[in-house]
Amino acid sequence: MKINHKGFGIVEVLLAIIAVTLLVGVGYYVTTNTSKRANTNLQQSSNVTPATEDKTAQAKENNSQEGYLVIKELGFKIKLTDKISDLIYVVETETSNPGGPYKIARISSKQIAAIDPQCGPESSVLGLFTKKDGHYQESEFENASFYKRFDGYHIAYYEPRSSCSVKEEAGKIQYELRSIMIEAAKTLEEL
Repeated sequence: MKINHKGFGIVEVLLAIIAVTLLVGVGYYVTTNTSKRANTNLQQSSNVTPATEDKTAQAKENNSQEGYLVIKELGFKIKLTDKISDLIYVVETETSNPGGPYKIARISSKQIAAIDPQCGPESSVLGLFTKKDGHYQESEFENASFYKRFDGYHIAYYEPRSSCSVKEEAGKIQYELRSIMIEAAKTLEEL
């Protein structure tokens, strides 16, 4: 008796159809969720930007000393240079960490945010400042690029850990301004 070994059997064809269907289904699911998440982030970013602009304008309006970024919500100012004269920020209260509630000022620049809206201050493009009341051990600020102790509280600056954008121009500007921001943080003065 001669057995035909040419071609595929019905089982192999069904397995191939099931595998292709699964791949298409997973691909569709991932693509759909990624698009929804991107649209949600874009909407949130565009909703926050006007408030950020208002806070920046308010800080400049209330600043009697030109050349400083004044963050009244945290009670300090830093000296600006020409390269970081367009800083913008948002202030939040952090409640999820065990150190108790404390304030955070997330920093960006208008120039970077104009290139990519995802690079607004919400993403801490140029780092963030924290203000923690009370007395802390130096070890609590080991990840900070700079911190300063005042009577009854500390302010720390943390530089950004990653790029905010896949756009090369935004990443390049962010990289250039990082070291300038660290030096500016060292000029921190209490209001």
